[in-house]
Amino acid sequence: MTETAAILADTTDIEVAFRLALAPSDPPSILEWAITSFRLSSKDSAAPGLVTLDPWQREVLATLDDPTITQVVVAASSQTGKTLLGLILANYAARHRPGPAIYVHENDFSAEAFAKDRIQPSLDANSADILIGQRGKGGQTTTRKEFTTGGTLSIVGAQTPANLSGRPAATLIATEVRGFPRSAGKDGDPLSLGVARGKSFPHFKAFVESSPGLLGRCRLTEQAEAGDVRRWHLPCPHCNHSAPVDFDPAPGSHSVSYSPKHPEKAAIACCECGTLWTPRERLDAIRAGSFKATRTATDPTIASFHYSELESLRSDLPDIVKRYLAARKRPERMQAFVNTVLGLPFDPDQSVLDISDEALSTKAQHYDAAVMVPDDVFVITAGVDTQPNRLELQLVGHGPGNRRWSLDVATIHGDPNGPTVWQKLETLLLETRFRHPLGGELSIKAAAIDSGGQNTQAVYAWCSSQLARGRPFYAIKGVAGERPITLRSKTSRLQRDQHHKLVIVGVDTAKNEIFSGIQKDAEEEGSIVFPDKYGQDFFAGITSEKLRITTNKNGSIKREYIKPDKVTRNEPLDTLVYALAAFHLLTPPPDFAAIARSLDMSTPRQSYAEQIAARSARLAALTK
Repeated sequence: MTETAAILADTTDIEVAFRLALAPSDPPSILEWAITSFRLSSKDSAAPGLVTLDPWQREVLATLDDPTITQVVVAASSQTGKTLLGLILANYAARHRPGPAIYVHENDFSAEAFAKDRIQPSLDANSADILIGQRGKGGQTTTRKEFTTGGTLSIVGAQTPANLSGRPAATLIATEVRGFPRSAGKDGDPLSLGVARGKSFPHFKAFVESSPGLLGRCRLTEQAEAGDVRRWHLPCPHCNHSAPVDFDPAPGSHSVSYSPKHPEKAAIACCECGTLWTPRERLDAIRAGSFKATRTATDPTIASFHYSELESLRSDLPDIVKRYLAARKRPERMQAFVNTVLGLPFDPDQSVLDISDEALSTKAQHYDAAVMVPDDVFVITAGVDTQPNRLELQLVGHGPGNRRWSLDVATIHGDPNGPTVWQKLETLLLETRFRHPLGGELSIKAAAIDSGGQNTQAVYAWCSSQLARGRPFYAIKGVAGERPITLRSKTSRLQRDQHHKLVIVGVDTAKNEIFSGIQKDAEEEGSIVFPDKYGQDFFAGITSEKLRITTNKNGSIKREYIKPDKVTRNEPLDTLVYALAAFHLLTPPPDFAAIARSLDMSTPRQSYAEQIAARSARLAALTK
């Protein structure tokens, strides 16, 4: 029975008229009020004025009116409009849900910034008529608001126990939950503290929103999984089969069909009939979609929602694919893509490298640098790894578009603390020549030699003597962590008349490039190509490491490459890293176009028939 209906019961006509004049009207629903009354501020919106809600936002707001639901949890991509829902609830609560409300951000600093940049403009646009006094007067501050309706709004940080443990809340709004600490001091989980503050209010509502974080460490994901995880289902415009959308094919979900060479042609593929949707059909399907629960809630008072850019009217599908391809080139960016674009938690145990040594070997191409280097190779560098009884070496060609080709590998047996192996290395680096299809020959322009292990002083001494002769053969030391691929250290004195510039190599950054490059097609920018003459042990060595991402109890992220298989030799990977480092040490950076012109001019001009005959001979040599 509504409040008005209760007044009409058991009263005379005069009493009815009198009481109706004094009785408050029934408040509108949150959705109804948002559609008819909520306005976007010109201070924080490109389209100020009465709000226009997306279909998915309407369903979430309607759920907030469900009396059986006390918590609404939204795990969604960035820039999909989830924060707007919290601002709507804050203004609605100030006007129609008298009582204390708490708006929780990651920490006190971000809470104050959010209060200035988002909450205050929203209150000015929607609740100025019920705000008491001005800021600094009448109890008003940047992070505390009082209203004539009897309501209050406190904007607090999640990391301070007093912000939550001592405050009652009829309405709780939590934003950027992925950044919440695991514990607010000694009082425990801040989100649980906030929810506990509302138990004394019969109509308590909590709205929790954020993009996810790391799987197993994300408080948002834990809260969402306690609910029914509703996903936006899109009906296929061709067969009307309704399903959610995933980036990669998955059972029961539509997926994204794309080509790395033509991301602008990306389209949604129906999981039932396989038809590709046009951009217009995708938008129409989004508008016709609806949320459907994907699991039974362990807590029936929690309604949880997952929403991604794949299902957003605000996002362009080819642009999403382009961002994925860019993230794939820089594997450390994949977490941001998964969290903020797909709206999913990032698995800290997943490997950036998703290609096996067998699959990598099948991608190898048929060329033999001993006969002729590939057409686009214009610079050659060497990477040398030192072992107690040998030197392992890899020669790598570089070309435009950051493309690279492994040209050859070699082993020089002998004790690195003796002179023989270094004499052989010097001969190899100085005298090796490679024929180029344009004519002329290429020599090795730079080398990077690992100075770690048991041969440090021997490496220092040899590289110092080479640098003294003007030869760019550098001693390097690999260091893990996020750092530039190459960084020259200060000159370190070995002897009174002997100097050497040790180069620090950011091996993790180089491996990021490698593991991205080996997954690309040969024609793609940033690709790394291997010849099919290499044995399987080489490809096993290239894929011998994986990236592990972990977090500590405070949520700090640590990325490190590990070698799960202790038996497989990783010299192929190490020497490739060092050859990339040698290329980065070239000063000035190579001018590939100028090198191509010089090669072309180094050979006398041939007639057309002679060119055809020479090319046929090269092809015949390669196919032997």
